[in-house]
Amino acid sequence: MKRLLIQNKGEVEVEAFNLMGASTKRGDSSKIGMFGSGTKFGIACMLREQLAFRVFSGTTEIKITTNKKTFRGEQFDVIRFNGVQSSLTIQMGKDWSIWQSLRELYANAIDEEEGEMTEVTRMTPKAGYTNIYIEYDRPEVIDFIRNKNKYFSDKTPELFKSNIGRILPKASDEVNIYRKGIKCNDDSSTSLFDYDLNHVSISESRTLTNSWSAAEEVWKMIFECNVPNVINSFIESWSITHASSGESFSREWENERSRGTFVSIYHRINISDEWVSACEGKWFIPRYMLDLLEDEEKWKVHIVSDSIYDVLKHNLGSENILPPSVKSSKSNGNKHYKEIEVDGINAKVLEAAHDFLMDSGLNILGVYPIVVAKFSDSTVLGTASDGKIIVGIKSLERGIHDTINTIIEEYVHLKSGHGDETRGFQTALINELINYIKTVKEIVV
Repeated sequence: MKRLLIQNKGEVEVEAFNLMGASTKRGDSSKIGMFGSGTKFGIACMLREQLAFRVFSGTTEIKITTNKKTFRGEQFDVIRFNGVQSSLTIQMGKDWSIWQSLRELYANAIDEEEGEMTEVTRMTPKAGYTNIYIEYDRPEVIDFIRNKNKYFSDKTPELFKSNIGRILPKASDEVNIYRKGIKCNDDSSTSLFDYDLNHVSISESRTLTNSWSAAEEVWKMIFECNVPNVINSFIESWSITHASSGESFSREWENERSRGTFVSIYHRINISDEWVSACEGKWFIPRYMLDLLEDEEKWKVHIVSDSIYDVLKHNLGSENILPPSVKSSKSNGNKHYKEIEVDGINAKVLEAAHDFLMDSGLNILGVYPIVVAKFSDSTVLGTASDGKIIVGIKSLERGIHDTINTIIEEYVHLKSGHGDETRGFQTALINELINYIKTVKEIVV
């Protein structure tokens, strides 16, 4: 009869199975386990799923059975070890699947010496070793063996390695995230690569407690990468041809999970010199900027998430990654726009605002050029950049009064050098009003 054998050096003590929370590996960063509950959950799951198995400590079998026990009117299957009743039931780890049980047993073997997993036809327990024999002819077990590299990355050669972890070739279509070589996610989305992280938070079920923090670690590692082929794989996946076919955004766990990350850290992430070289001469924009592009630019851009754009902008400068038609406000780097010509009612509103300012006596016109722009955020009224007053389409649509308001505000920004919502800008605006009154009324103060 064919069986799966999980074996390691050292004879296991029965307490390893029935003493909840007992772990000698907690605090040892070289070990995979730490909670002292995984083996118990794995045993409970296999009993619950009626997966036949036998455990030997050396040549002595640890007999694991169950018996019924009623508690408050409900019946439980209590686990017994060598005939002694424990406090464990097969209801433990109720969300576990067989693959998680097998993963747990093999992870424990790896933590010990000479851990291995093989297929055998006879049970030949060996003194000085722990031997666990598991029923082979179950679809879940066969799948686990055939796809071992999907569940364990310890034997997978890395494409890149850093203190954070390793970037790995794909083991399967779905994304595989590992912690110290052990798969710790159950995610149906896909990715360009697999990732083995040294430090990431997991639950007692060995699954990620926070996929966003894992993504944060993944992206730190990606931007540390100095392997051109890996870097170019990302850049190519962001190209407009892939994005327009859905490939980029459907295949990128990395891209989707970057949304919401880097909120407070992107400005501290430095990309490798190889990333700098690979990005040279290429354009990168978030999807929300697509409407700002000229037709001839659309097939040359690479579409990235907002967070990735922020990282690239921080390291390379917006002027080096944006297409020529798209500009980033010098006073507020989060405002992106394209200068445009207006006609019809918008042109008339702008002309009326110009006439009002001319007649008012305010010394604004002619000091700074006034241009109209389409902003990536259609609610933006205007900005000040490159010595120009930039009036947004939204200002013109709101009428003459709001257009004048925007022109005056951006004029004061340029003249004073102060940004929005600052004491300096408030003082500059009040001073401008006082000076205007003094001039018009010929008052000396």
